[in-house]
Amino acid sequence: MVFYTVRELRNNAKDVRETIRQNGEVVITNNGKPWALMIDIADDNLLETVQMLRTARAQRAIMKIREQAVADGIADLPLEEINAEIAAYRAERRAKEGSVA
Repeated sequence: MVFYTVRELRNNAKDVRETIRQNGEVVITNNGKPWALMIDIADDNLLETVQMLRTARAQRAIMKIREQAVADGIADLPLEEINAEIAAYRAERRAKEGSVA
């Protein structure tokens, strides 16, 4: 994996583009921390690439939610308790919406 700083990207964009063409990707850092991933794409697969990235991001979010549920000890809640929590939240939301109107 090749890393460039934000400053290097600004000052040497041509070099960064060439590295992306050669390696397929570069990581851009800001203050020493990963900030962005730049990848090589073709005109004919832009939408497909964006959709794949969005899917990967959603899967990552679900994984983090599951890990947090395990850490909080709620990963094994029975379906009845889950449904009760959902019903309580919906009732609370309806009550708030009713008081606003």
